[in-house]
Amino acid sequence: MLTKHLTACALVAACVLGGTGARATTDDQLGAFLAETCVTCHQARAADSAMPKITGWDEAKFTAAMEAFRTDGAAEPIMRAVATSLSDGEVAALAHYLATQEP
Repeated sequence: MLTKHLTACALVAACVLGGTGARATTDDQLGAFLAETCVTCHQARAADSAMPKITGWDEAKFTAAMEAFRTDGAAEPIMRAVATSLSDGEVAALAHYLATQEP
């Protein structure tokens, strides 16, 4: 059991540290994984949702919005909690993934 766990960890580390191609795939996968939580409220395909759709947003616009929630999210405590729970790398991966999705 421990051997399987160590092998899995080694494979993940190899993908993350192995080079640009592996890193890009890992970032894309991370962005897709994180976006699954976002669409719970920001339902990507629901036209009648009260929450804004975030798919198709420019990466800089998304990153700026998340930074605004981090620094002054008092009006939106849920988004402040979400934004402060993500690392800069996670925000970047999420911004990139959402930018590549159709609005």
